[in-house]
Amino acid sequence: MGNTVKVFVRAEVPLDEFVRELEDLLGLQFKRFDTDSGVIYEARTPEGLYQVFDDHWLDNDPDLGLNFEDYNYEISFLPSNEFARRASSVEEWKRIFVDVGRRIFERLKATGKYPLMYTYDVYQKLDEYTPPVAKG
Repeated sequence: MGNTVKVFVRAEVPLDEFVRELEDLLGLQFKRFDTDSGVIYEARTPEGLYQVFDDHWLDNDPDLGLNFEDYNYEISFLPSNEFARRASSVEEWKRIFVDVGRRIFERLKATGKYPLMYTYDVYQKLDEYTPPVAKG
């Protein structure tokens, strides 16, 4: 089961600062890796691998209503084998798996700071959020 859930984020803060906030929101500790293609932050848990990328390299897909270029950071979750074994069926596995992505999305949404797009297997949009515009 090689699917992923991803939350795309538009943040006007540097990646390091965003990741520190994400650590607090999710209760995770991320480790930074500098690669040829950019910076990656990773946190491993019994659930799986959480990754934060400084660029996702995806182009918009207007046919599917996916505006990837509106977002500068990507948060990805890949389940561990242990996590996958908890489910008694593919449907239950997908529900549990999608719940992890939903938790990431909802915690970021609750801050009211970031435009977000939540996807399953990259090209299936599950949700989107745009913070309200401040009046004043």
